[in-house]
Amino acid sequence: MYFALRICKKFVLSLAVVLAIPYCSAAQSRYMGEAIFEGAMDQYIQGNYENAAQGFRKFLDIAPNDFNGHYLLGHCLRYLGDSDGALASYERALAIKPDDVDALIYAGKLLQEKKDYTGASENYERALRVLPQDGESLVLLGSVRYDLGDYDGAAGYCRRALAVDPARSDACRIMGMALRENGDRKAAMEQFKKALDIDSVDIETHREIACTLSMDGDIDGAIAELSKTLGIDPDNASVQCDLGSELMKRGDREQALEHFRKALEINPRCVRAAEALKTASHR
Repeated sequence: MYFALRICKKFVLSLAVVLAIPYCSAAQSRYMGEAIFEGAMDQYIQGNYENAAQGFRKFLDIAPNDFNGHYLLGHCLRYLGDSDGALASYERALAIKPDDVDALIYAGKLLQEKKDYTGASENYERALRVLPQDGESLVLLGSVRYDLGDYDGAAGYCRRALAVDPARSDACRIMGMALRENGDRKAAMEQFKKALDIDSVDIETHREIACTLSMDGDIDGAIAELSKTLGIDPDNASVQCDLGSELMKRGDREQALEHFRKALEINPRCVRAAEALKTASHR
């Protein structure tokens, strides 16, 4: 929903794209550019990201300095699993419009996935300079600190995010994770419950609750939590893997194998499921 709102905000007037094409271009080129962009947008909205990417590339051949074209091409490539291409597109967009918060955040997320925490933090900090009260930038900075093992720093950013936007379940979740890593599992569970009060179907929070229960030795509780989570999203490969792992801890090998197989059916590229299935099959 949040992503959809960003797209709507940026592209409600597709005519603005035509204005980005240099005035010296022929009228025919301008009209062609508009038609190509609109066709690519139609494909994008329908979820045909390969076709949309081809369309935005054609559009950028006509208007190589158009921010929107590079930005949307980045989205298409991200959905297609081409993180390197997506990052390059976002960076081209930022070369045209350096202070665009959305592009900074999306590029930062890709850098964070690549474990380039310095680059990710720089992008989030830039976004925060543009929008000092941006809750998402604060939460993402907290997630970077968590990834780096700075749990106090992670909790600090999450508290700042909640101060400006108390309805951020992700801030509660990451704070809970940080508190858990600092050894305060009771306080962690309180934060997870706050996250679910905000968003009862937050899959990642349910997973963290199960993880915390498992760390406390409550394997049955973890299994129950993950089973409930599959009721919310049965096609989540990560939850299927989590449940398989907990079932293995309890000694339910055959059930565990079923969940690892299901995870691979959902996502054939799920390395975690493939490795767990291989290990479990040889026990």
